Amino acid sequence: MSSESLRSCTVTLGQESHHSAFAYDAYIAYSPEDEEFVQKHIIEQLEANNHHGENFKCCFELRDFIPGHYRIEAIIEAMNKSYRTFLILSENYIHDSICELISVQNFSDDLRSRIVPIIIDGCAVRIYISFLCVQY
Repeated sequence: MSSESLRSCTVTLGQESHHSAFAYDAYIAYSPEDEEFVQKHIIEQLEANNHHGENFKCCFELRDFIPGHYRIEAIIEAMNKSYRTFLILSENYIHDSICELISVQNFSDDLRSRIVPIIIDGCAVRIYISFLCVQY
């Protein structure tokens, strides 16, 4: 994912209606194996951008989750507290069982409409999560 793509994504998010009811602008869902990539290339770039005088705030598992809590419960809570959920879809994500569980959850239409899939490394999107990938 290029820096230009991330800038475009955050500019679009910044132009949407005010979403102050949420604690975070975005929860970033990713495989733990992609943690370094996500931190350096997604979190740092998103949070470095300033939108309408406010910093973009991501919920990042490594930094924002409370140690000792059940991971799946923390993930669902983070999704509910975030305006958007970015699913970082990689080969690692596709093969991670908790990520798989997140992808097939029966989310409400509201929550599903706030999920933004981001495909990296040219991974093949499985049929059960393809409903999240909108074709433009």
